[in-house]
Amino acid sequence: MEVVLVEATGRVADCASGKAGGFLARDWPDSELSRSSYSLHTHLAKEHNGAQRWLYRTVETFSVAVKKSPPRSGRAAGKNTKKMRLDWVAGSPTADQIGTHANTAQVHPRLLCEALFELSGAKLVHARVCDLVKKKCPMGKEVVVGVSVVDSAIEEDENDKEGKTKVRDADAAREGKRKEVKRVIEADHIVVALGPWCDSVMRKSWGCRIRRVAGQKGHSVVFQAPPFSVKLEEGSDTNTKDSRDTSLTSIPGQCLFTEVGKMEGPEVYPRSDGTVYVCGGTGDSGTTWDELLPDDPTAVQPAADVTDRLVSLSATVSPLLGKDSVIARQACFLPATADGVPLIGRVDGFSNLLVGTGNSVWGILNGPATGRALAEMIVFGESRSLDLDEFDPNV
Repeated sequence: MEVVLVEATGRVADCASGKAGGFLARDWPDSELSRSSYSLHTHLAKEHNGAQRWLYRTVETFSVAVKKSPPRSGRAAGKNTKKMRLDWVAGSPTADQIGTHANTAQVHPRLLCEALFELSGAKLVHARVCDLVKKKCPMGKEVVVGVSVVDSAIEEDENDKEGKTKVRDADAAREGKRKEVKRVIEADHIVVALGPWCDSVMRKSWGCRIRRVAGQKGHSVVFQAPPFSVKLEEGSDTNTKDSRDTSLTSIPGQCLFTEVGKMEGPEVYPRSDGTVYVCGGTGDSGTTWDELLPDDPTAVQPAADVTDRLVSLSATVSPLLGKDSVIARQACFLPATADGVPLIGRVDGFSNLLVGTGNSVWGILNGPATGRALAEMIVFGESRSLDLDEFDPNV
């Protein structure tokens, strides 16, 4: 079986999948989809060295109330019901544990997507999908036989007498050294996973009667956190020759859902490579809908005032998350549905057109199980790992 991934930007995970936080929770939301996908994340990590390849690890998760004005000291110990100290968090009088190593974990989303793409053996085509290529069947349904695309990263090879095309470097294409070519990519099955762009492409352009998918804009900031000093417990063993009562360490695997003052604060996800991903808590709670969704995915840009606010809030949570430690400011549009139920399944009127979208903030969590269910529909004609009735994409 040959798999072709058509991507308008020319890169894997260039939109929301590459800019997500990667937090995984087995029971949030409380659904079989999430539980199934959480287990599949664990399996994939064990089978393919996910700890190294996409920074998979189980984590502890806390709900933390943070004072608006952090202390000048770089350390403050908050305690949860299990008397767990959060040495890297500033001014946290309470830290209630809401997730353990048994039910919460994390990945680096972009690295995960790149690794799964590599493992799949799929071919990447830098192109923009225009329309479906269809034919009528005797039974009345239409069959998709391919898609027409505008391929802006290919050029005709003057030395190729057979008239074939070759894929050019995507960066060179973006610099304007390109020739747009419209062509057809033939296929036995089409899976559309365009996030919020599923609505404009499938529902509006192709006339598919699927449920509406809207674009929900979110911002995030990534920090390169420095090591910090932590007080050693009495009797602690250390390999540091000159250690006294402190030791330098990196931020541990402790994900935070915060409250700053009396307002919802940012979500904070330290990663095993020393970076810290921070999102939310800025007032843009996801109420900007698809009238602001650009046609071109590369046109999505973060708002400076929103990311500035996020950087300020991050410093309130921990002095390790200072302005000078910022390495990325970013934004993306999440695919959201009115009732919060994703679209997973076959599109009415077609025997071989499928869609997977609408997982919103749980896209990385639910992605593996969503993909497996759609793959089973192609291979077996039905999903065997998951009951898809509640995720029917059709209106």
